[in-house]
Amino acid sequence: MVGIDFIQDLGLVMLVAATAGWLCRRLGLPLILGYITAGILIGPHMPFFVMVDDTNRIHALAQVGLVFLIFQIGQGLQLQRLKSMGLPLVLATFITARLRPGPGRHADGFKHRHYRKNPARK
Repeated sequence: MVGIDFIQDLGLVMLVAATAGWLCRRLGLPLILGYITAGILIGPHMPFFVMVDDTNRIHALAQVGLVFLIFQIGQGLQLQRLKSMGLPLVLATFITARLRPGPGRHADGFKHRHYRKNPARK
């Protein structure tokens, strides 16, 4: 059952990430370092043992992890502080979103024409 395997892997990821995060906090290190360490320990490239070996499931778990991380960052943001930043924050966000590479865009942020392979044909 694919759903049960995913839930078991999610539980394993949460347990290892919480343990690594707690350990990093106790050592005075950033929490994100614990999460990265958990990802290395759980990932398919661990030489001693592999906890999660299905790469599609690993990508899905990574996306869930990003959602949790962004949620945690959002909890730390104060709306009043964002309001005080005002227009510069909105402009920086818009410019960054427009210049990022994405579907149909190249690394410079602009759309490029698709040239024909044979320029003699029109």
